[in-house]
This record gives sequence, structure tokens and C-alpha cells, in this order.
Amino acid sequence: MRDYLVATLSDEERSYTANLRENIEATAVDFCRSVFAELDDPLLSVADLLELWGEGAQTPAFEAALEELTADGTIEYSDKTQRPFDGTATRLYRRNATDQEAITITALQSEDLTGVSRYQFSMEGRLVRGLARIDRLDALVGTGNQRDEIRTHVNRIRDGVLGGTHVPNPVLLVMLDARTQVLETEQQPTDEIPHSFVVIKPLEDFQEVRGGDQALRQRSRLVEISFPWRKAAFDEEKSVLLVDGQQRTAALSLVGFHELEYIDLGVSAVLSTEEEAKRVFQVANDSVKISTDFSKALLASMEDAPGYLKDEQVTAEVVRRLALELEDSPFYKIVRYPGTKAGNGVVAYNSLFGIVTAFRKSLPEDLTADAPTLAIIVSNAFKCVKATWPDAWGAKPSMSKLMHGAGLRAITRVAIDKLQTYLSAGDDVNEDATLAKLKESLIRLSTKIAWTDAEAAAGTATQKRNWRDSISGVQNTNQDISALSDFLSRESVALDMKAARSK
Repeated sequence: MRDYLVATLSDEERSYTANLRENIEATAVDFCRSVFAELDDPLLSVADLLELWGEGAQTPAFEAALEELTADGTIEYSDKTQRPFDGTATRLYRRNATDQEAITITALQSEDLTGVSRYQFSMEGRLVRGLARIDRLDALVGTGNQRDEIRTHVNRIRDGVLGGTHVPNPVLLVMLDARTQVLETEQQPTDEIPHSFVVIKPLEDFQEVRGGDQALRQRSRLVEISFPWRKAAFDEEKSVLLVDGQQRTAALSLVGFHELEYIDLGVSAVLSTEEEAKRVFQVANDSVKISTDFSKALLASMEDAPGYLKDEQVTAEVVRRLALELEDSPFYKIVRYPGTKAGNGVVAYNSLFGIVTAFRKSLPEDLTADAPTLAIIVSNAFKCVKATWPDAWGAKPSMSKLMHGAGLRAITRVAIDKLQTYLSAGDDVNEDATLAKLKESLIRLSTKIAWTDAEAAAGTATQKRNWRDSISGVQNTNQDISALSDFLSRESVALDMKAARSK
């Protein structure tokens, strides 16, 4: 049985499902109805129910049973809720119940001189996922901030906890201000506050914290925070985001109460918006590094990046437009973009980020400060590249050195050199005449350059030699990228000079 089911179901519950299974008269409908009615508010997928039934379970029968029970109102489902390691859009079922529950804790509220508060407390760590949702990065719509769980990391934390290690660092929650009610001192909650809201109730007046010079440094007080909670809560019902700590809480969800009766977890919480949660996530992960491509993709989804990231945000936004938005872009849907399904992505995210960075560093600022403008410039340049070597474009990097990181960066250098020359002559970089000159130059270069084994084999002696000596063996290192860039530039300049003299 999967770790998740072992951890979330008690011995009695597993015994109960085993007894149901042994009843030879039980149908899939009977089994599912009893599981959701008798177990302690389970949140289960079709795969979970098949595993609980055991040998002989038929997927179509259980899918039909769940459809029947959903139709008669016995159960309900969500395909927007994610447990640890669930795939995207996994349908999860639960008992249809209207009981309202809450977890109430006492916290220390610390308010700084700007009026921003942080709430600190501890709680049973396995309850966090019932009140807070993971906000997954969806690059296509520009929402979310979290990457997927890393199974090896999660398992390592779980094993450590089972071995007696305490979770050392607090998790970070964002209580959404649109769904949080902060009461005044001595004010009592009323029935007018929606049950889905977080309610913060002060237990005392602020106590001032002053420095040695008697200047006010901070104010603090005890508060009571009431979180809406249900064991089988759907993500769309939750008023709290888990911004930092998904690996830790995922690990704790794999530790059963029969293994450890209580797991104390420190929590730090702030009151903010979903957009601000992205900035909180960036800062929280400054010391625990997230992957660079994920971090940069997250920048493109932010409305207003922190000051030190504003410059990179323009580059990230250009990459997003080229990869996901501009349908006529040569990079459209061929980039392995974080937060989207890999599909047939053949271009590494960081390769495209490097290409756009090179354009921003090399072209005048009035052409590069605006993301939509720069995206069109890069797209038009690479339309010329794609038209020049159509068979090499879009192929796997193992088959085409043009799509390899080194090839992409080297041909970028060539394209930028040409555009700089045209700009110096007063040309408009996006005019058809300018792009025609770029394409003519690349076509001249193609008489000496092949990017695939097949092209080289069918090409001229010069193409074969250049493929063998200067292209086929390049790796994605600074040394190889520089060498290939220099080689292509020399060849291209020589060919352009020859063409100019022959006119």
C-alpha cells in the first residue's frame, strides 16, 4: 500500500476496508459508499480506492461507482486539489458534508514600524495541508509560485523525522487578506463573517519594544487565529497559501499518527495577497536555492518584482512571450518552460533566457527596455534563422547542433552582429528590408554551415569539414560557445565582404 494511504488511514480503517473487500456480495458502489461514510473524512482518488479494494479491482467499475455516488449527492470531487505527488488534475473525492470546523491557535503578532505584521506559532505539522494550499506555478496563465515536490528530498525529511529529528525551520504561510478578518481588541466574531475566513482576534493590547535609545523598534501582542479547516478540504476552499515548506509538509503527510503521535512544526505567517506571495516566495528561497529556470519563469508571472530583480523581469517576460504567447515565434511551444507540460520542448529555458539577455546587452536601450518590443525583435531574427536551416530547427539537440545551447548562443552572436551593423547604418531593425538583408547573410553562411549529421552528409566538402572540425563536437561550455561564435562570425563576415565586392 502506498505511503500516503498507510500514513493517512489508521490501522482500524485499513482493517475496515479489508473486511469490506472480503464481503463477496459487496459491489464497487457499496464499497465506495461505505469507505466515504465510515472512514475519518478521507480524500481519495480512483487509484486509492482500487488499492484499498486490492486484487481484482476493475477501474471502469469504480469510475462508474464514483460517478453514481456523485450524481446522487453522496460524494463530491475536485480536480484542482493536489496532495503530495499527485499529478495535475487528479480527481479527488470526499464525503459530501457541510460540517464547519476550525483550528484555533495562539500566536505572537509582531508589528514593525511600517505596520507590517508577522504571526508566529507552532502546531501539529500534519494539519497544515488541510488549511493551506500549494500555489503551483502555471506559466501559461501567469499564476502561482511553487514548483513540484522533490520525492528524494521529501523521503529524506520523512526518514529524519521518523528517526527523531525535529523539523528545524518554520514553514511560511500567507493568509490571504481578501479572506481574513482582523478584529479589534475585545471585538468578538459575528455570524456575518464567512466560515471560510481566517479570523484574527487580539487577546491583549500591543506591548511596545524599544531600543537602548528608547526609540520604538517593534510592537507585539498575543492573538488568537482561527483557521477554517477540514481534513478533506479542497484547495479552492482554503484561505491560506503555503509559500515556503511544501517539501517539509509533504514529508510529514507521509508519517502516520500511529508512528508519531505528535509532530511540532513552527509556523511564521503574514497577511498579504496572492501576488505578494510570489515576492515572499522569492525572498524565502534566496538562501535555499530553487532552480534558476523556475526562478526566472516565476519572475515573468509577477506584476511587480522586487527592486533587485526588476531588470531580470524584463528578460523573463520576453522569454515568456516568445515561448508561450507569440504564436508566430520560432520558439513557440518548443521551450521546456517551468510550470507547463514539457511536451516536445527541445530548447532549454536557460538557453532562451541567455539569448534574450544577449540581445538586451547588445542593442540600444530604446529597443530593449520594453518586453513586447524586444520579443518581436528576437522573434523576427530567429524567423530568419529558422527559414535558413528549416530541417535543423526544432529537432532534438542530440540531432541538431543548432538547437543545442552552444549552437543557439553562437548563432545569436551572428544575428546580433548583423543587427548592430544595420542599426549603425540607420536601418529600422524590424523593417522587411532589414530582415531581408539578415536572411540573405544567413543564407550565404548556410553554404558553409550544416547543423545536422544528415545535412553534412548531403552537403559540400566545406560543409562536411566545418561540421567535423568546428560544430559536431561542441559542448554547452563557455569555451566551446565562444569558439563556435568566433568561427561563425569570421565565416559570415568573409562571405558578406565577398558579396559586397562582387556588386
